[in-house]
Amino acid sequence: MSMADATPQLEYLFYNTATGEYIESLPITGVTFSGGPVNQAGSWSGNFDLSDVGLQSKNWGQSTKPNWATLVVDLNGQIVFAGPVTGRKPAFNEQGFTFALDAMEGYSWLSHWVQATDYSSPPYSGITGIAGSGMPIWNKPFLQLGAGATNMGPPYGSQPYIWDPMLMAAQIVADKYSSSSNYGIWGGDMAICCNGIEVWNGSDGGDSGYEYLLQDEMAFNLTGEPTTGLRTPLNSYVSINFPYTSLQILSNILSQYTALGFGVGFDAAVDFAYSAGKYSKINATLNFSYPRRGGVLNYNQAYGPASTLYIDCGKAHDWTFPEDGTAQANVDFETGGNQDIVALENIYTEHGEPYGGYINTEKVTNVANMNSPNPTLLLQRMASSDLNLYSWPPVAPVITVDMFDPECGLGQFIVGQDALVILPSRDQDGNVFDPRFPGGLWNEWRIVSYSATVADAGDCLISFTLDTPPQQGENRQSPTLIV
Repeated sequence: MSMADATPQLEYLFYNTATGEYIESLPITGVTFSGGPVNQAGSWSGNFDLSDVGLQSKNWGQSTKPNWATLVVDLNGQIVFAGPVTGRKPAFNEQGFTFALDAMEGYSWLSHWVQATDYSSPPYSGITGIAGSGMPIWNKPFLQLGAGATNMGPPYGSQPYIWDPMLMAAQIVADKYSSSSNYGIWGGDMAICCNGIEVWNGSDGGDSGYEYLLQDEMAFNLTGEPTTGLRTPLNSYVSINFPYTSLQILSNILSQYTALGFGVGFDAAVDFAYSAGKYSKINATLNFSYPRRGGVLNYNQAYGPASTLYIDCGKAHDWTFPEDGTAQANVDFETGGNQDIVALENIYTEHGEPYGGYINTEKVTNVANMNSPNPTLLLQRMASSDLNLYSWPPVAPVITVDMFDPECGLGQFIVGQDALVILPSRDQDGNVFDPRFPGGLWNEWRIVSYSATVADAGDCLISFTLDTPPQQGENRQSPTLIV
């Protein structure tokens, strides 16, 4: 798509960070922005041409103030990037006066907040004790299978002090958000959702029908694990404490949960939407997703929403599939908070063709802050997840396509989503497209980040960085427990 067709589709809107209300749109050139990596905030940068006639009537000096303002990148009425302005860089040199602007995705705001209270004695604050209000989100009862499907709160039978990692994280953010009106960013009504279920909303100051949703919308499979709703299985509950004396930044706390690995931890992001169409007030939602964020391909639909995203290398501007032997590890040692150790070995890297013949390589992952009555099970899940990514030399493809490609362009995906990457067998002239795969190749990959370049002249491009999706099916070869 030519620049003439593409440029009008993007508009840069500026909002008040405190109220979430629209201020104005501004003409910006030299724009680049990124999303992800997963569980991290992407960034945006652009430049003002202060001689632009369209800028003269604007109040850009006020509407671009760092942190006071929030940038929204709009694509035909859809928000494709949003977050606080983080910096302005006016400069003068031999070429004249320049004015650069930076922003980061909304998830970055959690790096500005320190924990609101003490989490050393959950489900109550170590400061107020049992006499206090407690932690109603953190301490939500878990709906057990059994006669009458009875609702059981702590101590969960023989497992006394463990909780759903998503609800623990939701409590910590909600405590900070509601601790003062001055923390009510984007209008003070940000929602916190776990797999689409709203567990807290700033506008009502607490739960939003969570008990009803938990009991009426959650279904279970034959093993007693939830398949809808929150979905976090009881044997993936953990105990992680954060004393107030540690004074941890919220982004650091959340990273300790999201880094627990596939099957135990979850993915997190802040998503934005208009309240009533373009230029209306923006609403922010902190989304926690278990077991992962983003849709998976149709044949794995039981593990998440279906994805039909296609990235065709035959239409790409460029692509690369780099392999990294320095990151390979087919034996993984996972250590926990109580000197627990689990080691898994992927024997399929050693035997059989065409994927065998590798010498053992090892790595150690320490999860010192995690405690659980089932440490071995949780560490096994983490090790299995790591081996799925690193057993063979990891490949991280980067594919660049037109920014507005109707099959995979901007607005068609979210970071964390799976895509079907297509290597055709022949190019447009009938020659072999990729000599490694003369018959072509269709592979499932996960979008872990992207980088977009809005060209002032020429093609607007978007580059996807991909990775191996987490293990999602019983049909994949499983590692062997060796310790």
